[in-house]
Order: sequence, then C-alpha cells, then structure tokens
Amino acid sequence: MRNTEPPLTTVLADRLMRMLATRWNVSYPTMWKAVRILAGKGIIESHKGAGIFRPGTYRASHNVPCPAMPFTDELRSLITDGTYHTGEFLPKVRYFTIGGKHSATTVVKSFSELALEGIVHKQGKQWVAGKAMVPVSQSGEEGPVVIFLVLNDSYWSIMFRQPFTSPFVSALASELLKHRIGLTVAAIQKQKNELSALPAAEEQILPLIRRLGNRYQGTIVTFFPHDLLSQWVKLLARFCRPVISYNMTNERTSISAKSLSLKKGAFTGVYLDEEAAVKLALERLSAFGHTIIGVPVYTATGHEGARRRMETIRACALGCFPDIRIVETEQLEPWWKFGSVSSIPEFVASIGLSPAESAWIPGSPLPVKLRKALMELTPSMQSLVDHPGLTAVIALNNDMARKYYYWCLLMNITIPKQLSMISFDNTLESVTFPITTIDFGFPRLGYLAAHILIGDIPVKTDRQGHVPGVCELVDRGSVRRI
Repeated sequence: MRNTEPPLTTVLADRLMRMLATRWNVSYPTMWKAVRILAGKGIIESHKGAGIFRPGTYRASHNVPCPAMPFTDELRSLITDGTYHTGEFLPKVRYFTIGGKHSATTVVKSFSELALEGIVHKQGKQWVAGKAMVPVSQSGEEGPVVIFLVLNDSYWSIMFRQPFTSPFVSALASELLKHRIGLTVAAIQKQKNELSALPAAEEQILPLIRRLGNRYQGTIVTFFPHDLLSQWVKLLARFCRPVISYNMTNERTSISAKSLSLKKGAFTGVYLDEEAAVKLALERLSAFGHTIIGVPVYTATGHEGARRRMETIRACALGCFPDIRIVETEQLEPWWKFGSVSSIPEFVASIGLSPAESAWIPGSPLPVKLRKALMELTPSMQSLVDHPGLTAVIALNNDMARKYYYWCLLMNITIPKQLSMISFDNTLESVTFPITTIDFGFPRLGYLAAHILIGDIPVKTDRQGHVPGVCELVDRGSVRRI
C-alpha cells in the first residue's frame, strides 16, 4: 500500500478510510486495522482530527478543513438519499457554481473524491450517480437474485393493489431490474387445499437460497407478525446477506439487528414515518393560523391504521403545538366506512340517497330536501363543522378526504374559503384531487431498499439501523391563511 499510494497530506482520516476501503474492496473496520498496524510500524502517522500522513509531513495547518468538504458531503447525501438516482447524469459543474457558493475547482475536487468512494463515476465528459454498471453476459436466470418473502400467496397480489405497497414494490422491482437483479417471490405459509406456484415454508425457502449460492443477493420481507419476523430474520441472517422488512402499518419495527444479536447492517427495517407526517400537517395548519382543528374518526370497523394516526395527532398536538386544539368527532354512520368514491353521485349513492335526490349542480342553491336528508344522515360532520371557532379539518386518509370534500360541496361549504382541509397518503387516484396532502415517499423507500440489497451506495439509517420514509407536503390549495 505504501508503494502505490501518493503522498497523503490534508485528507481527513474518516473520508480516506472510505476511499481506501472501496479501492481495495475491504470493509471499513478492516481498513482501519491496517492503518493501525502501519502506524505501529512507523510507516505512517495518524493525527486525530487532521488525517493520515507520511512520516515527517504533518503540519498544524493540516487541521484546516478542505473547502471542498462541505460540498462533498452535500452531494454525497443527495445521491445516497435518492434525490439523484444511480445511473442518472448529474448536473454539470457550472450548475453547482451558479451563485458563487462553490468554485469550479471545489466542485471538480468533490466529484473526484466521490469517485474514489464509488459514489459517482464518469461517463464520457459527464458525471453519473453511483458506480458504473458492469456489463454481464449471463441470462437473467443466471444473475443475482433477491427473494421477496410474503406471508402467503394472496398477499403477493395484494402488494400490487394496496396504495401503501404498490408504489414501494414497483420502485423496488424497477431498480433491481435496472441493475440486472432478479426477483423471486416466496411465501412462509403454505396455502391450504390449494396449488401454489411459490416456494413456501422453511423446508422449501432455505434450500432455494442454498441452491442460489453466490447469486443470492438478500431478502425483503413484509406482512409479518412480530414473532414470525424475528424468527425469519434470524434464519435468513445466517446467509450473510441483507434482510429488509417493509412495514406498511406506518410503524417502526420494534426489532433491530442489535436486539437480535446480529451483525450491524444484517437487518434493516424500512417504514413510513407516521410521526413526521402528522407533524408536517400540523405545522402547515399552525403556520397558516389555524388553532381549532377538527378530526372526524370512523371507528366502527376497528381500523388500526386510523386509530394509530389519531393517537399520533393527539400526542403531536399536545407535545409540539400547544396553540392547537384538536376537536374529535366519532363517525358512527356506516357510510363513512373506509372506501373510495370518485364523484358526487357515487358519494350520494353511498349514503343512501336516490339519484333523483342528488340531481344538483355544484354552485347552485342546494334543494331543501337534499340538505335536510344530508343533515339527518351525517350528523357527525354537521356537528363538527358547527363547532365554534373551527377553521380546518384533518382527514385521516385520502379516501375520507374525498368524502368530506363532496359533503362540503353538497352543503355549500367552500374549501378553503370557509373550511380548510388537509389529508394523508397522496395515493395515485388522488393526484388530481384538490386537497392538500402528505406524501409518505413510498417510491423513495422502494429505491433505498433496493440499494441496500444492491450494496452500491451507503444508505443512511437511524440509530436502530432502520430507514424512515421522507414525508413531503403536497400543496393543492385546500389550506388558507387565517
């Protein structure tokens, strides 16, 4: 190593270790052990907070950080969090120098450093995010394989129908395909009295992994009860490949690699960050001057997701927004049950009114008969909007938001002029719907999960080794300033 490396002067130790570990294809701890051995033999010098040096070359001025470091860290973060996807061309050097914040020299130096780490590579004259893909001659059947583990056969089809799973699975599968990695589905439970095309149960799945050998890239598991998840993570960790769990219930999994006595990075949970989403919604309402906010809750079905979200809203408002008062109303009417409606006639039919009663054009005076029928059939909503000082409503998901929106239209309540509304999920069918919502970042989670399995870029985790979704507010104009 001493004969091949150029003189090392101002590079900080931590950054240098990542570069060298990538260059020699060894782990980060192994690289540090090698440095300690060389330092013990007097071949190099290591100075805390400054870096690693050839003997006699260290000067106190080396403690001054390199001007490229902040930009290098910023660009690395943009790539590892999925803002810039691997394989995509990065903006040109001139783009980063606009405004005078960074010089062209600083930007070029940062690109070069990230190239040594394997975070970017050059294609022609332009920089590209991620490592260069190595062309393969094998067929898809002979390439790397990721196993997607579900509870049983029926859950695999559910993955493509549920709004919480379809964007995640699509992004995951697309990214794996781009890197020429196959996806094999398996189930931990055998179907009773049914033929199944999926490998099932321990006696079929573990031999499948052994047959794959070096082609086995890792496993992603979902829809598991806690005890089964722990059991299967331990079984799969034996094969020394990443194990990822996707929790679509908006809860961080309670188990971790440490709690299961596994090596760091052996198990990662990816999940939707419920607390961050609720905080984002309340921040917008608070910033726009709303202090009395209504939350209708349909509890007749015992929907766990609605219950957890309501608990999070209560806790977040109490702990972070003392100026906000949450007004809850329990919706016992059966037509508020969870389910999607896509038009006013469909909504009117769902609450038991006839087509003749719903013959009304939005903006025109509401027929007395229709108004009276609506008030009798939906007393919970009427009592909520009549609450003194109430200026906004939080819908627990996009399906409920559509129903409340149609109800307001029928009752001649203008959104957002008379009542502001905000919701959650930003599902595909709600993209054109005029209600401000919180996007949980399903596709980005799928992208990051894929790259944990691919292992080409470092993916940032929390203290438990898990990856939360990054929530974003999608403003569609349904929240107004007071």
